[in-house]
Order: sequence, then C-alpha cells, then structure tokens
Amino acid sequence: MEYIFYEIRYGQKWVVTSCSIGTLKALIEEDIDIASAFLMTSHIITIDMDLQGNENSCIIENVRSDRLDLPKEGTYIKCDKEKARNYLWNKEFEVFCEQLRSNIDTTPVVEEIVKT
Repeated sequence: MEYIFYEIRYGQKWVVTSCSIGTLKALIEEDIDIASAFLMTSHIITIDMDLQGNENSCIIENVRSDRLDLPKEGTYIKCDKEKARNYLWNKEFEVFCEQLRSNIDTTPVVEEIVKT
C-alpha cells in the first residue's frame, strides 16, 4: 500500500500554461516530459495561495521562470492512456466540427429562404 504525505507550511504554488492538443498527445504518449511542455510556451502563469486562502497570480516570460518551479526533467504524466486518448479524440473532433461549421457558407440558402 502506498501513502503520500504532504505538508503545507507557507502556502501552495501552482504553475500553469496553455498547450495544444498536439502537446497533450505528446505528453500522454510520453514523447515529451512535463518540463518540456512548459518550456515550449512563451510564458507561464504562477499562482500562489497563502495559508488564509488568498491567491496571487502573475504571468512570467518563460525565460525568466524559475526552473525549480517545474517538475524535474524526465517526469511524465501518469494517466489512464486509453481514457486520455479518448478525451483527445473528442477534442479533435470538436475542433474539426467547428472548422467545418465555419467553412460552410449558408448565406445563399438563407437568402433564398428569406425571398420566399
């Protein structure tokens, strides 16, 4: 049995960034580690929360970020790969449908209906 213990002494800190579906795929397939995904972006967001629950966030250029805030190189996402792949497939399908909707021009059809 595994036990995980943690202690919050001064507060909590999160490091957040956006990423593409392609980057998520690479993370899930362990083609890249978590640190590499963060370093691919131009900026990161750090969020600090003190013991009273007050949050402070700031956007930092990646070149100015503290590497100690990121996971160690060689740290990969642990997840149910099948569920993660299904999630990504759904996201890709949503993007495809949105692109399809934006490319279909219904103006001539609507104009014809309005005339009648």
